[in-house]
Amino acid sequence: MSFVDKMIFTLDEQNQGLKYISQELEDIKINVQTILNGKIDGFDSIFNLDIDSLNIATTSFEFCSYIAKQIHFLISKHEKRIIIKNINYDDSLKPIKMVFMIYGHHYLNVNHQIIIKINLMNNRYCEVI
Repeated sequence: MSFVDKMIFTLDEQNQGLKYISQELEDIKINVQTILNGKIDGFDSIFNLDIDSLNIATTSFEFCSYIAKQIHFLISKHEKRIIIKNINYDDSLKPIKMVFMIYGHHYLNVNHQIIIKINLMNNRYCEVI
């Protein structure tokens, strides 16, 4: 159906001048998962913190905000096809899992909304859905 979808997209008058994005969202999700699970610049480096960098009495809100900022930094640095507008999180299942929702748009098309769900497991593995 990819060919048919591309033809319908191309022939639609409202899409004139826009690039057809078929599997690019899946490519972005795979790249984000690779970035976040990477050893050099990913979550491995985020969680190998000095004791001084986070206060022992850090609240759950501060910790989740810190992780969200790091996610934003890593994706902005390594994945140029998405422009992040907002990151929300759900820590109701902590310490087993934290869920981050990334809302943004494609860098070429503001109308192409991108939503990425990241499950951060307690073994420091990120699953991107």
